[in-house]
Amino acid sequence: MKMPRDCHPDLELLKSEFTTFRAQCPPNTRIPKHFRKGVLAALSSGLSRKLVLRTLGLQSGQVAIWEHRSHKVAVVPKNSPRVLKVVPASPAPDFPAGLRISYEGGRLLLELSL
Repeated sequence: MKMPRDCHPDLELLKSEFTTFRAQCPPNTRIPKHFRKGVLAALSSGLSRKLVLRTLGLQSGQVAIWEHRSHKVAVVPKNSPRVLKVVPASPAPDFPAGLRISYEGGRLLLELSL
């Protein structure tokens, strides 16, 4: 593959590593995480997306998936308990605080008095 004249030195290094990786691995082998991070770092450093894709022989959809996955926020599992802070750390000293728990009509009721 021919290297563009205006190529960045880090991109040249990444290209040589990609070329070596692809020569050693069969087609459709998953691209290792450090290569994916290198591509995303090159894009975030301001290099042209077209230049990076063309130089490394990547598909834009493939890189878009990597970008999407890198921005994912940790997801809380559905069944995990959620703790809500509803009472101040220390109740006001002038007011007696209390919690009344009752069970009426098949429902658990919590009554908080401050």
